[in-house]
Amino acid sequence: MLTISRSVITIPLFLIVLLIITLPYDYLLLNHSLITDQVVYQVLLTLRNYIPFTVVLITLKLLGVNIRLTLKELGLKLCKIRYLLLSGLIPYAIYSIGVAYALLIGLNVVNPLIPLYEEYGAKLYPGSESFLLTLSLLSTLFVGSTVLGLIMLGQEVGWRGLLLSEFMKVFKNYLLSSLLVGVVWGLWYTPLVILYGFYFPNHRDLIGVLVMVLTCISLSTLFSYVKYRFNSLLTPAAVSGVLNGLHNLMVRTVVVDELYSIPTGFLGIISTTTLTLILYLIKRPTRI
Repeated sequence: MLTISRSVITIPLFLIVLLIITLPYDYLLLNHSLITDQVVYQVLLTLRNYIPFTVVLITLKLLGVNIRLTLKELGLKLCKIRYLLLSGLIPYAIYSIGVAYALLIGLNVVNPLIPLYEEYGAKLYPGSESFLLTLSLLSTLFVGSTVLGLIMLGQEVGWRGLLLSEFMKVFKNYLLSSLLVGVVWGLWYTPLVILYGFYFPNHRDLIGVLVMVLTCISLSTLFSYVKYRFNSLLTPAAVSGVLNGLHNLMVRTVVVDELYSIPTGFLGIISTTTLTLILYLIKRPTRI
């Protein structure tokens, strides 16, 4: 692994390379005149998740370390299937806690398929809402833990892989390291939040960025817990994959402004933090 003294070099190097790659990439994404094919655009948007992984490879190459060995030590390795399934269930717990909080404070909770179908102008047959919602929730567990999880692995190698590891070496503090990773993670979304309305289409401003950063901080602490609990980056990637798969349902379940929604609003932040505390009290990861 990298030495502690080298961590002081590794972190700024990673951040500089991340900035150098992300800014022109986002300019390409957001300048629609350069991309006329919608399929190409969606592919490029998906591949953006692998920018952190690419940055890790470049950083390790510049540092002259054994890339394959270091990636394995960072957690890029296989894990037991049950760990993936357990990790994939975590977003459902966030969802449930968020809905419980919403009901507790008197917010309006609806079947998310109803507004979703209305937005797309599709017809939802009366009486089919509950069945279709159940089907959507079950299918997302599989797709999110596998296909979407592999996509989100590109981010996890950067955030919960190299960056978390190096912050832990410098600060020797799990919560502080997770918080700092969350700040970087949230700021990485800034161009998409402001220019594209990513997650916050009605708040393409500093408020949207702030809520995104706070969301990423809460999720970072949870994802770090999962990574250390199961000792594999595949597990937080599975959490992220299922969470993204459920996003369209979660954000429409509670009828509130997107700044207060689940999972990327204040309800999401509170429910994620609650779940992290519960998990931490139940079993503290041995590697923290």
